[in-house]
Amino acid sequence: MNRTVKDAVPVHGVDPQLLFPKIIRERIYDCQFWRDRLLGHALPSVLDTALRELQYVGGYYGGNQKPTPFLCLALKLLQLQPPRDIIAAVVDDASNKYRQVLGLYYLRLVLPAPEVYTVLE
Repeated sequence: MNRTVKDAVPVHGVDPQLLFPKIIRERIYDCQFWRDRLLGHALPSVLDTALRELQYVGGYYGGNQKPTPFLCLALKLLQLQPPRDIIAAVVDDASNKYRQVLGLYYLRLVLPAPEVYTVLE
């Protein structure tokens, strides 16, 4: 169930999920947040989860280096590969600044550098 969508376009020449190192992906797949709130969910549900659950931006926490919800949601977006107009709507929506950052982070991962700079301007 931890596979990229079938019609996914390679990002920078690889499967989008491979933008995260293997150890990070494995820790995300093993964490409770991933299994409870993201595994098997579609894009609308994932974006709703981002709106409700994101309260900070981060990578890992605790002694076991558990991934944060932000990192889990970023990997889920890489799995689902949403259309650019949906991510643009997430970035433009000022109701949740952490969801905006998630959209920008996703764009930074998948777009070439010149396009990222035009989006940020």
